[in-house]
Amino acid sequence: ERLITSVSTDHIDSWIRSLTCKANRTIHSRAMVAKSFFDFAVTRDWIPRNPVRVPKIEKPAGDRNRYIPWPEFEEVIAEGPTAEYRLGFALARILGVRVPSELNSMIWEDWVWDRGLLLIRSPKTGDRVVPIYRELEPYALDAFEAAEFGVAEVFPGRSYTAKWHQRLLAAYRHAGQVAPPKMFNNLRAS
Repeated sequence: ERLITSVSTDHIDSWIRSLTCKANRTIHSRAMVAKSFFDFAVTRDWIPRNPVRVPKIEKPAGDRNRYIPWPEFEEVIAEGPTAEYRLGFALARILGVRVPSELNSMIWEDWVWDRGLLLIRSPKTGDRVVPIYRELEPYALDAFEAAEFGVAEVFPGRSYTAKWHQRLLAAYRHAGQVAPPKMFNNLRAS
């Protein structure tokens, strides 16, 4: 323990070095919290300057972002285990739907076929209406035909991210493709 007025840059650097068993992002995050704390102390005139120097995060080797070309996507989606999963993958790739959060609340009434529109209910960004593109229609129709009669949810019981991740990873393997890191993020961005 020490008084805030007696903390020097050397003390902070020593503390940051003591965190070496932590991941780079954790170290960076903790240093940012400390910096905010000392910034507040400076604004209150408790100390003359902030002793915290936030370490830079080294970018991991290899880029985790990858564009998923349409031919690769078609090979992978063909290996989807069910029409329901293929539709989920297609929604992520074609419309940029978040998996699983935006799929969890999707019901068949959200699909306005005669107007070619789909309501996406997002807990993160709020509801939005998007067009139903031609490329999406076959996957949606297959899933609708395969759906159990009277079930309103498009994806009943598919709320777990791990399950979606496992199924997409298996589809990549069956297609003979190498799955990108952050698969659903890369599908959404493609």
